[in-house]
Amino acid sequence: MHRRAIALLVGLLLTILATGCAVPPAGPRGPDPTAFPTNAVVKLRDSIPATFAQETVDFEFDAIVTGSSTIKYGTSYGGRGVSTLGGKNRLEMIADFSELGLGELDIILDEDRAYLHGGFLEALVRPREWVLIDGESDDPEVATLADAIGRASDVSIVVYYLYGETGPVVQRPPQTLRGTPADRFAVTLDLELAADKAPAPVAESLQGYIEDLGTAGVERTLDSEVWLQEGLIRRVILTYNYKASKGGGQQRITYDFLDFGDPVEPTLPAKRDIVKIEDILP
Repeated sequence: MHRRAIALLVGLLLTILATGCAVPPAGPRGPDPTAFPTNAVVKLRDSIPATFAQETVDFEFDAIVTGSSTIKYGTSYGGRGVSTLGGKNRLEMIADFSELGLGELDIILDEDRAYLHGGFLEALVRPREWVLIDGESDDPEVATLADAIGRASDVSIVVYYLYGETGPVVQRPPQTLRGTPADRFAVTLDLELAADKAPAPVAESLQGYIEDLGTAGVERTLDSEVWLQEGLIRRVILTYNYKASKGGGQQRITYDFLDFGDPVEPTLPAKRDIVKIEDILP
């Protein structure tokens, strides 16, 4: 039971912060938008390095699932946290997975170590204790799990996916976001193309994300809407279509980038309050 719950949690993290897809053989991609970049394309592309230059982000997300044969219609989850952007992977987040039976979880990422607290883990440890999943563990299964959580929890992946723009970038009428006008752009993203076009240091990691999700059953291309304010990414809405073999339906996830530049210095639990995952799961 508990191993299944942890497997579900990892799958959710992969979907929330690094949703990708199985990569089928490359096929036609339609017109190359790089040939004659429009003003909308230029704005979208310029926003990627400008956002990474902020180094950290205060974010929140919410998701809703519809049309699935395996998940109840309208099931939702969400959370909020602070994370690094494009640098060492540090994150502190509270996520509510109650409608999926996992409860509310505190999640801390400190490079190759993940600390989890609350939710379904309350049945395994004392209330004050945190479960450590250590990427430097001697147990290869634990090390692999920590690596997967670390990659999946990298908020930067949401921005990296924008390298996969394919077809036209359509500028929509502006709307107000948190009291300030925002430019809106609709664009189809090809995640394989994103891995091809991302900067060299990123491309390998991005391909790793896609391979991690090879069994997720998500189509390779997805619809997105990107909101910009003063040249920075402030909202990304992604719509994923799942293959019938994985229950079908759609998942719509909205990421809001609330603020930039705050230090990300997670408060790690005291050593006496840390329990290694290998000590509680047979």
